[in-house]
Amino acid sequence: MPLFALGTIGLWFLDRPGDSFRWKIAALGGTTAAALGLVISQAITYFWERPRPFVAHPNDTILLVTRSQEPSFPSDHAIGAFAIAFAVAFVGRRMGAFFLAGATLVAVTRVISGVHYPGDVLGGAAIGLLAAALVMLAGRDYVSRVVGILSRVTDPLVAPGWRALDRAKRRRSGRAAT
Repeated sequence: MPLFALGTIGLWFLDRPGDSFRWKIAALGGTTAAALGLVISQAITYFWERPRPFVAHPNDTILLVTRSQEPSFPSDHAIGAFAIAFAVAFVGRRMGAFFLAGATLVAVTRVISGVHYPGDVLGGAAIGLLAAALVMLAGRDYVSRVVGILSRVTDPLVAPGWRALDRAKRRRSGRAAT
């Protein structure tokens, strides 16, 4: 999950200052969708508490990570990863496929590590998709406005780096032409 968070933050900086904000919308939309998905998860676990595999089947489960006291369904890790991944996929297919592969890896490792059943991560993926669809389709205008406001703060901070990258590219292409 830390790599997923870094990847989401990295999306923000993929957009050049003043550009269309495509990846910034994906980053903020994914983060918002993950938060919404986790709120939905809390509502579900309030009404339905499914024990984790290592609790329900202590002799049949090899636990590879630390124990959690939270219910098994749905998987919060899967919700967060898939909410971000689907939000990114709404913006760009190739980058979305990359993030969806990462989310799938997160989900599979949660099952292999003994903390979730397959249905827990599939439910998490479905909640992530629902949250991403709500944010990216119904709330896209709001996300776009917030991105515009936040970009006024971050763009001046990253603009020198983008200019340095452009200068380096021009120098490199000038050497290649000679």
